[in-house]
Amino acid sequence: MQDRTSAQRHLTLAKREFDKGPHEDDLSFLGALTPAEVAGVEGMAYVTLGEHRRAAKLFQAIKEEPHPAFPRNTTYYTVRLADALRRAGNQADAFEVATEAIPLVAMVNSTRIRRQLASLRRMSRTVHCASAQKFNEQYDEAFGG
Repeated sequence: MQDRTSAQRHLTLAKREFDKGPHEDDLSFLGALTPAEVAGVEGMAYVTLGEHRRAAKLFQAIKEEPHPAFPRNTTYYTVRLADALRRAGNQADAFEVATEAIPLVAMVNSTRIRRQLASLRRMSRTVHCASAQKFNEQYDEAFGG
């Protein structure tokens, strides 16, 4: 995925195929694929390519229009949004989003997502802004820092 041109080509192809709708020869698990999940995969590709602002825009769209049947996915992409914002250099917004994610993470009970949030907690120790401090306090209260 380090090849931007190849990644773009594959992302475009995947979105085009998804937009065509279901095919009779699709694998059964593809029936659960939503537009938000496609955007999430695209966002993860941009994270891998180091395009964190672009990834953050995709993750933000998922956060703004959560799918009620998939709260775990919304939570996952909210935490990914916080990390993408942090990697893009927007510390204040990153830890504001991370703070919003705390109750979601507690609700879905996912070890993978909790580890990602814990990683943000470790990184927040060196960030000096009000939203990072608030995140630290709320994280520690919720999960025992």
